[in-house]
Amino acid sequence: MNHFVFKVIIISSLLLDFIAESYATEYTIQNITNSSGNEEHVSIASNGDLVWNLDGDIYYWNGTSPTKIASTNYASGEPGVNKNGELVWYDSARDIYFYDGTPEKISVRTPNFRPKINDSGEATWYGFGAAGGYQIHYYDGTTHELTSPFSTNNIHPSINNSGQIVWYGYNGTRTQIYLWDGTQVSVLPGISDLNCYFPDINDLGQVAFSVYDSTRADYDIYFWNGTEVIRITDDDIDQQYVRINNSGEIVWGGSDNRIYHWDGESINQLTTYDSWRPEISDSNQIVWYGNESGNSDIYLATYELPVTTAVPEPTTLLLSLFGVTAIFFKKNKEK
Repeated sequence: MNHFVFKVIIISSLLLDFIAESYATEYTIQNITNSSGNEEHVSIASNGDLVWNLDGDIYYWNGTSPTKIASTNYASGEPGVNKNGELVWYDSARDIYFYDGTPEKISVRTPNFRPKINDSGEATWYGFGAAGGYQIHYYDGTTHELTSPFSTNNIHPSINNSGQIVWYGYNGTRTQIYLWDGTQVSVLPGISDLNCYFPDINDLGQVAFSVYDSTRADYDIYFWNGTEVIRITDDDIDQQYVRINNSGEIVWGGSDNRIYHWDGESINQLTTYDSWRPEISDSNQIVWYGNESGNSDIYLATYELPVTTAVPEPTTLLLSLFGVTAIFFKKNKEK
């Protein structure tokens, strides 16, 4: 092969390698409980603090060792936590409690489910409504019941730090996602022809949710980025329990009892053992509970996102290649 041509090929190859070099997201996973009990229903705050249920008690973890919250022996379930260490949970009677050092019952009727709390101490959950059916309840120091003009049964709410709340309900034709902006309830844009479930909202107002595909009889993950609806998964696994952080990254659990993370570019499977209900923080942390060794433990993954070099414009690349070619051509003629 002509030495000049060979040199051009080598230099061009090096340039192409420089254009876009990507690395996969790297995860470090640790079992932070490793106990003989069965920990479950873990939740993570925006700063990475954790709370979970163990045999009816609530445990709190701020990065050191788990601490049992005093005076919470209520057969407590599905706790939520914010960055200030405030908690919500339901007890054996399905009443909702708010905790900032002292438990306070904040629900009016029973039963109640799936309490969530934001960093301002505002909470939401779904429970039996004044006029019947399941309705969305909201706590800001006082408990309110949100009414929807679209659906009589409303469940699985999520709240962000702006006080926006999303949930899903059946409108008589489809299961839709509804958004309360602090004043009124509206239907999430772009989903009128979809059956939507299990929404979660971040502080940018972006929503991740699951959609039921009746033709394939399975659920897939979708993402409303504030402008359009984007489909994230397209497979035969039911993808449901969905959470999103403020970077737009999404985690979920599948019907295969595995945990998945969409980092904005690719989908990564985090577990190979039975595992459920992932949550994601804004601190590059994902948490779930799983059964890897005979008991249900709490697992925490920390991760580094892929690093991608800047990508030149095509014209810049061509000019660079032409320049290299011209230099080598000139030197080749001078020899």
